[in-house]
Amino acid sequence: MTTKQVGNWTRVCDAAAVRPGEAQTLDVDPPVSVWNVDGEFYATDDTCTHEKFSLAESYIDGCQVECALHWAKFDVRTGEALGLPATGALNTYPVLVEDGSVFVDLSSRNAA
Repeated sequence: MTTKQVGNWTRVCDAAAVRPGEAQTLDVDPPVSVWNVDGEFYATDDTCTHEKFSLAESYIDGCQVECALHWAKFDVRTGEALGLPATGALNTYPVLVEDGSVFVDLSSRNAA
């Protein structure tokens, strides 16, 4: 996927490409996922904090994602770890939907 940078905002995809209950992964290092929870968009790190596995490839139920590897659960709105074996939260990022496109601000990754 081609990404477009506008200031601090990185274009992820068309909003219509992420249906409710689905995620779209932004190919950055480490990867970030954009989640559609009932029409509201959220962005978190894509990698489970328990063990390296893509959360976008896991089970999504409402605002919760359950890692398919060891069943750790996270709230995609806040990044909070909701179930063992994960105890660390996911990083979250601001999301902007404008002109039908979803953008994520990754500038906090550069903050020391």
